[in-house]
Amino acid sequence: MKIVNSRAYFDYNILEKFELGIVLVGCEVKSIREGRASLQNAYLSYEKPHVMIHNMHIGSYPKVPSKDDPMRSRIMLVHKREKNKMMAIGKNSGLTIIPLELFWNRRGFAKILCAIVSGKTKYDKRESIKDKEWNRAKEIAVKNRQIVQ
Repeated sequence: MKIVNSRAYFDYNILEKFELGIVLVGCEVKSIREGRASLQNAYLSYEKPHVMIHNMHIGSYPKVPSKDDPMRSRIMLVHKREKNKMMAIGKNSGLTIIPLELFWNRRGFAKILCAIVSGKTKYDKRESIKDKEWNRAKEIAVKNRQIVQ
């Protein structure tokens, strides 16, 4: 099961991506495997001595009642050099760290693909919509030509 923050690619310019681990408790793992998680409006921040993810929703597992808050802040597992980058970004205005995808690696650990981003303006968003529509039209035209021949 892969959970994607689809809105992030539209709202932000992605500058750099990196992969982080996450600390989960209780039945959060089972909930994520069932797809009961959301990355919308989630962001990362550096709070000494940890990097935390905020506003990530993990719903409760229906078979086991849980008293945990689904929107609680969670600790991220980060390499030292990545943590240093995050500290520098925290001081720099205009940049944010957001999660793009939540997935399982080969060893069965939950990982989050995060990115350093800057916000897009309305003009940039309009340009990305035009590019999507143009690419769709090209694909349809290519497909129609292949059918005719």
